[in-house]
Amino acid sequence: MQNNRFIDLPSIRQHFPCSIALPERLIELLTLLHQKYRYYHCDEEPLLKGVFFDDYYIKNGNDLANHFGIFMLSSVGDRVGYWFYEDCSPDNAPIVIIHESGCLVLANSLEEFLERLIQDTFWDYCCRSDFETDPNNGWIDEVDIWLHEVVQIIPRTREELLFDPSKNHPDIWDWLDQKHIQQREKVAPWEEDLMHQIADVMSPYFPTESSLSDFEIQIAGSCFEIHRGCSQRMIKHAEALEPLIREFRERRSQTHPENRRWFVVYLDLLSSGSVNVYGNFDDVPSFRQVKPTLQDYIDDLRLESHTNLWISRDLNLEVLRLSLVEDCHATFIQTYPHLVQFDPDDDPSWSQYGDLLFQFKHYKAAISAYNHILADDSNRPDIVEKREQAQQAIQHS
Repeated sequence: MQNNRFIDLPSIRQHFPCSIALPERLIELLTLLHQKYRYYHCDEEPLLKGVFFDDYYIKNGNDLANHFGIFMLSSVGDRVGYWFYEDCSPDNAPIVIIHESGCLVLANSLEEFLERLIQDTFWDYCCRSDFETDPNNGWIDEVDIWLHEVVQIIPRTREELLFDPSKNHPDIWDWLDQKHIQQREKVAPWEEDLMHQIADVMSPYFPTESSLSDFEIQIAGSCFEIHRGCSQRMIKHAEALEPLIREFRERRSQTHPENRRWFVVYLDLLSSGSVNVYGNFDDVPSFRQVKPTLQDYIDDLRLESHTNLWISRDLNLEVLRLSLVEDCHATFIQTYPHLVQFDPDDDPSWSQYGDLLFQFKHYKAAISAYNHILADDSNRPDIVEKREQAQQAIQHS
């Protein structure tokens, strides 16, 4: 993992459970590393990054989001974070890893997790190299020094860390199973009926062997497209499938605190004859043949009734792009000012927003966006160059 800028602090703040403050020790750790390794934009995903829990049966990233505070990704995409189960004090929450085969308790605390990271004591679940960035950075060694000198914790030896931390907490598998049952009881009456109807429409496309056929549906406002395996024959069935997907999407949005709708819906057809429908509230649709309007997004996000709605960085920038395309940007951001009130540390948003403004010849506004970054980090020749280009464009316009 070659990444010199690997801490996306705004995403950790934004994805952490709203009802739980960032733990003080985590804040201290992020503050230690943030200025030196602050993420702004590169080909690699950041290592320290916040995401929602969106695994298991609960697919929409909301049902269990308040129980997990994810702050780190491994090089293979495993997520690491706090597990806030019932009756667990945020100050004593264990650190868990979430990967394809399930969840495991890695440590009883953040401090213990860092000890295990330093000593490379994670059994077979993961290893220190999964969390390395550019070897020249040595950020884990810096954390070792910080634990010694600031936190005044001397990391235990590998032998001292051989105990199983999961014994101090509920069985996470049983806990997830219970959540699964609760969710099934909540949605089964309508969901199973819709699943059967979708299966009937999609019956020609079920795999015959032990595998699955998957489809990706883009949906925004009146726009509806099916991707992956989208042959002419598939298009003939889209008219019958669309109202079912829209109903599923609408009902699923009722489980979200802000009634958010999916823009990308994933449909899996299993060889057993069953179907699985799920989505993610933060995905940005990629239409090929149709173009949704800004009003489509305003309606589907229900912005008019949720004027302080937080949306993902990519979705936010797409909505801002459409306001520029439709030449209503000034009115739009006056109506929804929170969509341009980025986190002061969110360099990718400020930079990409500045690029959009430059592209649509809003040069002064672009300079202002770039200045937000340079005010905090003047050692950004790429942003200085962009600002100079905008200044030159003003002179020549």
